[in-house]
Amino acid sequence: MASSVLAQALPIRCVRNAHSDPREAHATRHAPAALPGRRNCLLLLTAATALNTLQMPSKAADIPLFGLRQGLRKVEKKAEELVKEGFETVDKGVVAAEKGIEAAEKGFEAAEKGIETAEKGIETTRQNPPASLVDNGVN
Repeated sequence: MASSVLAQALPIRCVRNAHSDPREAHATRHAPAALPGRRNCLLLLTAATALNTLQMPSKAADIPLFGLRQGLRKVEKKAEELVKEGFETVDKGVVAAEKGIEAAEKGFEAAEKGIETAEKGIETTRQNPPASLVDNGVN
């Protein structure tokens, strides 16, 4: 529809030779093709721009460069979220490891106290053996 309006607005005139014999066509001079004037060129330029704009509505995301940028932004946001989650997981792991180390230290301290108590018990039994052991001759 728009192209027919454009064709009507810009008549391009060409002069043709209607000679049937090729020798006659070469014998006569050809008239030069009529070139469009400044007004027609201006109208053509304006109409062509308007037609291109109407025919191809596009978004910035459809343009490859902008589409790549938008895609990169999405990927960067996802990467940032993954890194944050990774740091949170590492922090939780460090806290859990610290608690485990503290529990192990308490276990070692309890074991040391148990060993010390056992050693004291052994020393006291050597110094003062029970009567049942002395009577049997175990000493």
